[in-house]
Amino acid sequence: MILLCIFEEKRDGIVIRQNKIFFFRLHFSVIGIFTLDCWGGRSRLGSWLGNTTQQRQAKTKNNGFIMQFHSFLEFVPKIQELRLPGLSEQLTMAPAIRKQLLDKPIINPKKAAVICLFYEGLHGETCFYLIRRSSYPGVHSNQVGFPGGQIDSADQTPWDAAKRELWEELGISPQQVTKIRKIPPLYIPPSHFWVDCFLGYSTAKTELNLDQNEVKEVISVSLAEFINAIKSFTNQVESKGVETPIYMLSDNTVWGATAMMLAEIKSIISQALS
Repeated sequence: MILLCIFEEKRDGIVIRQNKIFFFRLHFSVIGIFTLDCWGGRSRLGSWLGNTTQQRQAKTKNNGFIMQFHSFLEFVPKIQELRLPGLSEQLTMAPAIRKQLLDKPIINPKKAAVICLFYEGLHGETCFYLIRRSSYPGVHSNQVGFPGGQIDSADQTPWDAAKRELWEELGISPQQVTKIRKIPPLYIPPSHFWVDCFLGYSTAKTELNLDQNEVKEVISVSLAEFINAIKSFTNQVESKGVETPIYMLSDNTVWGATAMMLAEIKSIISQALS
């Protein structure tokens, strides 16, 4: 028997829609349940009660191996060679109103560069940084995004700008950062920015030094959590009440341009790891 339930939960002023699918199977009084929890950003396969602990541990070990940082680095050449999905993948995390703007001309946009920087977590796992912007009178105030910012005249390339911003915002030296590749740029209508997003990694053990004027909080996201994150929806993140796709990562709501970039990054890494 299959039962589909739809729930809504309000957390920190944001309504998160959850879809839960229950599979019931009766066999020698054993019940199996599979739960798909959109709010938690993970899919969890509940084991049959007859499964052994050793079987569950083996599954976790196999799934987790490729998420270790030393193993992730082995996949970097493959990530560099993959064809990029581009706008089609980005649009999977775009609100409907965003898709209506595709045909409008982009006239003299400002230029910016951001970086998705992978690094080794406390337990050897692969992680990357997101930041929460400080409050300021601007459209991206208090939002979650990648480290980065506007390209200056002193920056020779967008990659130089991304590294400079990473240094200024988090205190990570440009010499400690290695570029993996760039993904297709993305236009952000509210701020009129044309943004280049880079993938990079750092093997250095660096103590972060935040620029409190720009960064309110650093959010560490494990690659395992990100790969298992599931798109959900809310209508609470835009003033116009538009239903918007979001990721919940480390208990933070990620939406808009950052979620669109993450959708493409997720597709690239999933292909590389498959």
